Amino acid sequence: MPRYVLAHQENLFNTIFYLQDLSDEIAKEAFEFVNVITTNPIIYKQIMFGGKKEGIKWESQLDDKNIYKLIYSLQIIESFLEDIEISSENIDSFSNEESILGETTSLDEIKNRKIDWMKTFISQNGFTYLIKILENKLAEYSHNTKNRIENSLMSKICLDLLLKITRIFFSSSLNKFDVYRKTNKYINSLRGLSLSSTEVASTGEETSTNDNNQNPELLQGHSSSKIDQSVLEKLFIGDLGDKIISSINYKANSYNLLSLLSNLILIPLKTNEENSIFETSFSFLIGILGFAPEANEIEKKLIEAKDEFEKISLFGLLNKDSSTRILFSNSLITLCAACQENKRFDLLSYLFSFTFKIITGMGAEQEANSAELFDFFSSLFEIYLSNPKAFENSKFI
Repeated sequence: MPRYVLAHQENLFNTIFYLQDLSDEIAKEAFEFVNVITTNPIIYKQIMFGGKKEGIKWESQLDDKNIYKLIYSLQIIESFLEDIEISSENIDSFSNEESILGETTSLDEIKNRKIDWMKTFISQNGFTYLIKILENKLAEYSHNTKNRIENSLMSKICLDLLLKITRIFFSSSLNKFDVYRKTNKYINSLRGLSLSSTEVASTGEETSTNDNNQNPELLQGHSSSKIDQSVLEKLFIGDLGDKIISSINYKANSYNLLSLLSNLILIPLKTNEENSIFETSFSFLIGILGFAPEANEIEKKLIEAKDEFEKISLFGLLNKDSSTRILFSNSLITLCAACQENKRFDLLSYLFSFTFKIITGMGAEQEANSAELFDFFSSLFEIYLSNPKAFENSKFI
């Protein structure tokens, strides 16, 4: 039976969605099978057109009681975020979307529909509902991290998607802050990127100050993503961005993220899903710490748990994988800029002291992977030189 025909069999999808209670092996096979089938038009249309009226029940689109269906819906939303950035100059149509919708539709029309969906999703509290699901999944996963059997493959994939989507919305909304935009420009310059290069954004390659490759993502997130967020930044910079920022429970999420990262760091051989969760969680945590309304309170919690935070940061800053090092360095550079803007010199002093301790105690093996660490420390040192008196009374210097 052709994949297109299979995609229209709602009973087939319902059967697959309810396999999550079976073994990981069966769950994985079912998940791989559903991913090679053309997108189910009923679910796709329910998401694209289901949010046009006020008072929509988002649990019908994001069913957190059925992890398969939730993952499937999240994958569609992630595709929306990616498709919005595709240039109509290079692509005439989305043939897959046209077959799903049962109509010939221009690329611009599909993009406009997805933009309209995002506006409704945020303004009608869909993003708020997504955040609540994330909070629950973070707490659940963090609690079970030490017992990896309880964290099935499906729960890892689900959490990874939730974190990626939330981080994309959140980081795009942060462009309302001048310091965030200026820091992104600084990081682009540091990494040798052209600010307007959409070609770079499609390569998925990496860079650091000691090689000639290019990293398309910088602060924006995990290395598997291929989106340049210019359209999303414009979309979320006004009232919609304010709504995103106000929807997040910063304290609960930061504590859960720190707990999750502390537990993940103890796993010696991480799966691909666990590595992705680790990196996206760190990026999200740093964004929260830098731009949360109650950042000072979260900062105190971070410094209380400084041993765990130092292990987490050290793991990323001196990682063998260059994309991980870049992500951690870029995120921390942005945190420093936000702290300088808001005169949060205790945290800056702590980061300066911690990083200096790493550098002075670093061995030859670590030096091979230290370029991004020195990028971060150079940014800290520039802040120190411009505000030496602000650091004098710190207990960390």
